[in-house]
Amino acid sequence: ISDPIVTPDSSKPHYEEKLCRLPEVQMPNRPFNAGQIKMQSRGDWGLPEDRFVFASFNGMNKMTPRVMDLWCRILSDAPDAVFWLLCGDDPFTRGNLLAEFGRQGIDPSRIIPTGKDYLSRARLADLALDMLPYNGHSTTADLLRAGLPVLTVRGKAYQSRVSWSLLRACGIDELAAEDDEAYCRLASGFANDPATLSPIRGRLEEARANSPIFNPARMARHIETAYERMAERARL
Repeated sequence: ISDPIVTPDSSKPHYEEKLCRLPEVQMPNRPFNAGQIKMQSRGDWGLPEDRFVFASFNGMNKMTPRVMDLWCRILSDAPDAVFWLLCGDDPFTRGNLLAEFGRQGIDPSRIIPTGKDYLSRARLADLALDMLPYNGHSTTADLLRAGLPVLTVRGKAYQSRVSWSLLRACGIDELAAEDDEAYCRLASGFANDPATLSPIRGRLEEARANSPIFNPARMARHIETAYERMAERARL
């Protein structure tokens, strides 16, 4: 069970199974509840009020050299931005990350480590940077639920297209970049001119209440229709 974004027609030869593609999105989520998002300030979490804040709340097990290189390039092209990064409580992990940022010319003081339980404070950031090639799945959905836009790259495999599918379901799929070059260009462009991100953030704010991502009843109807069609075909 998938959708047209995560498994386009070109992916069919790579599956032994038949694809059942739901019309909107393949990932179920609980309904949007504004009460889950508590009002907090940047000062509560040591974030600067007057600087653009990139964020990543994905697990470090998804980190690749490609991602690190892209992030360093983005931070180089957006010298006033900081990066709010989930990197666990392990000092070894944090030390390695900060060392690599430093090796690539990024001042470690621009990296702001954070721990888990990010949902209630994620919207304090300006833009989340997705992991590549293994996207955020539930993480991306959680960030969109919180009202934080996510920038990704349109990959070639299921796991690298999930964020694109979720962005599309929220009506902001211009944040699914065509390639790594566009990913960097968009990220640094938003950081250097934050006003260009405001309309996207506004559309996401409106979409949270009516997006198919956060409408399990609507998704249930799609699943039921899919099962009925599967049964019909099985009878032929």
